[in-house]
Amino acid sequence: YLWYHGLRIEKNIDFALKALGNNHAISEAAGLFTLGLLFPFFQESGRWLRKGQEYLTREGLRQIFEDGSYIQNSFNYQRMVVQLYSWCLRLAQLNNISFSPELIDRLEKCVLFLHALQEKASGFLPNYGANDGALPFPLTGCDYGDCRPQLNALWCIVKGKRLYEPGMHDEELLWFVGEEAAQADLESMPAETAFHDGGYYVLQGKESWGLTRCTTFRHRPGHADMLHLDLWWKGQNILVDAGSYSYNDPATRGYFNSTLAHNTVAINGNSQMKRWQRFTWLDWTKAKLLCFESNPEFSCFEGEHYGYPEAVHRRCIICRDQLWMIVDDLLPAGGRRANIRAHWLLGSYPNAWEESGDLGIQTENGALRMSFWNQGDRARAVLEKGWRSLHYGQKEEVPCAVVETAADLPYRLITLLYPEEEIEVKGVHDTRVEVEGKTGTRVIQLNSTGEKGILKTINQEAGVNGT
Repeated sequence: YLWYHGLRIEKNIDFALKALGNNHAISEAAGLFTLGLLFPFFQESGRWLRKGQEYLTREGLRQIFEDGSYIQNSFNYQRMVVQLYSWCLRLAQLNNISFSPELIDRLEKCVLFLHALQEKASGFLPNYGANDGALPFPLTGCDYGDCRPQLNALWCIVKGKRLYEPGMHDEELLWFVGEEAAQADLESMPAETAFHDGGYYVLQGKESWGLTRCTTFRHRPGHADMLHLDLWWKGQNILVDAGSYSYNDPATRGYFNSTLAHNTVAINGNSQMKRWQRFTWLDWTKAKLLCFESNPEFSCFEGEHYGYPEAVHRRCIICRDQLWMIVDDLLPAGGRRANIRAHWLLGSYPNAWEESGDLGIQTENGALRMSFWNQGDRARAVLEKGWRSLHYGQKEEVPCAVVETAADLPYRLITLLYPEEEIEVKGVHDTRVEVEGKTGTRVIQLNSTGEKGILKTINQEAGVNGT
């Protein structure tokens, strides 16, 4: 049966290599490599082994970018690839087979990338991109969303060191490497924040961090999610990604991968790209990074995308201490007026409520508040029903905060998120935000709508009167 399986893969792998060019190609290459190595008595084994190693090397270097991000725009598919290479590289080590240094270096960058985007306390990654439950080797008792087992195993295979302190996540490492892995030294990992090839940017705050995406798609996108913000506070995922749920449910198929299921802005009720089939979008979004900086004082991101014919969506995200500020500018492109809908999908927080247009969120670690400002005046958010799927085929109802208006362009919406006990908002204008915290009053000066260079303005303000 395995021999027939090998014949089948070899005969049809061109479809995975040329038509798909994604994890299917790596999976089938891993199959050829495994059969060729472990069953040397097949007449075809030598050829399967050579082809498997060739395709694993070629596809790894093509599909994993120089910064470690992955071609499929999906963290779960990237984790699947991590497991496949862990299997193949460990088999190669045990049989004195070497893979190219270039591939090993690319796999190291792959682990570094995912580690930088991980909530260290839980091991979870943002629920970003297609997530259909793929996990080829279920070798651990950890939660499905915990990615520490997979990253730990591959890092130890290629570097001989561990990524994490001892815990249940070691189980997969022991299966792949053996008991000696438990004694491996602990690796000190760099705190990378910018991954320009893939367009992923990490913003660090006090007890919080966020991830946003800004890139021009070069390979088939899965979700219409440009400038989406995923936000974590005290280990909890506060602003979340909806996930995938199901590829086949006609009632929800149009929701989970649409712009309306992500923390960004929709224009006239449309997604940023045109849907053609279940797995295909047309008119792939183009985007441009305007600035990014992350330092101990503040983090700032500014980027824009061109997915709507009516308007350019420019987003600036600023994090200083406990304050998160998101500035959304809608600039005229093909129209002068548009229906604008900003939406924020929350985690599993039944204690979320509206209060004079603001939004209160009670978490197990404290209360957060979101306030919204429309052209310098208060904007009102309403809570609607949203959906999130952490496991394929399962969905849960979660609250979604929505600010919607019909407005002339250009238009600016400012969203503030902060701990209630730490910060008080004193005043918000189109170009100025003033807040008071335990360290005193802080003023953040913004440029006028349509002007670039918010980061430059922040740097200038940082030296004025201690603000």
